[in-house]
Amino acid sequence: MKTVYNGYTQDELDKQHNFGLLPYTPDGVVVKFSHRPEHMQQSARQNKSCSEEYLKLLKPQENIPYGEHPKQVFDLYKAEGDNTPCVIMLSGGGFMRGRTKVWSQWSKKCIENGISFIDLDHPQIPSQEETILDDSVQPPSTTLLDMIDNAERFIYWIRDELPNYGIDPNRLILAGHSSGAGVLSTAVARISNAGNADGIRGLVLLSGYYDFLGPSLSFRQKFLKLSPSEIIKCSAIRNIVRPLPPVLIGTGEETEEIIQHANRFHEAISWIGESEKVLFPTDHFGLGMELYDDKSKMWQFITKKLAFGPN
Repeated sequence: MKTVYNGYTQDELDKQHNFGLLPYTPDGVVVKFSHRPEHMQQSARQNKSCSEEYLKLLKPQENIPYGEHPKQVFDLYKAEGDNTPCVIMLSGGGFMRGRTKVWSQWSKKCIENGISFIDLDHPQIPSQEETILDDSVQPPSTTLLDMIDNAERFIYWIRDELPNYGIDPNRLILAGHSSGAGVLSTAVARISNAGNADGIRGLVLLSGYYDFLGPSLSFRQKFLKLSPSEIIKCSAIRNIVRPLPPVLIGTGEETEEIIQHANRFHEAISWIGESEKVLFPTDHFGLGMELYDDKSKMWQFITKKLAFGPN
């Protein structure tokens, strides 16, 4: 059979970008959460349960606006004290479903250790039902480039605003999961290229896309709708000119192609900067609770990078 990318046939490539599953059922229906392996469903349910519990327990400031779009909001879990360090999380969701209160499970661990936590929302590509069924070449109302632009602007904006919330803008960890990691990595590459990464002590990037050539040849192109020039502009690995802040690139037990994304990005960063690559013994959604293991390289990376003086 004809291969389309990296030795994969079209069906194989689609599976690589959809947790090992074909993206559609035989009757053409988009595969849903219930089609995923049971252990992944259990991890996602645990994340949801912890996030809901900590939201009630910690009572953050919710839906703080950083722009005019309804999705330009964040929740702030403020640690006690003045001038606290902060972790900012941009969750995944297939570029369409990310929102606050998905990764708020990190809030309790951060707060208990004197670290404030920001759970970030952002405008995203319309849902698959709106985009996949429309085969026109017109870009969606929000594009991947828009998402990256938004993340970049937010980082600049929040660093100026953090002192107003009692947070030290010189002690930040930026984190992203899945599609959120892909968006965040390119935004920070741009900021680093401009020489403006001050205060960002480290990046935690979990199971992300760092090169959009493969996804653009998969079923995901039906809603990404990337042009050749946009593939280059959106891909973090194609935008590394200056060193990024120190990076931890983590994956769970992913498909081979997602693991290779992490391997290739780690190698590219390591040529001119600091990168640590970790394969965690859990699934894509189980990565959220990995933070609660004090011996985890994820938690050790965060606490180590926040312990030193300004970059």
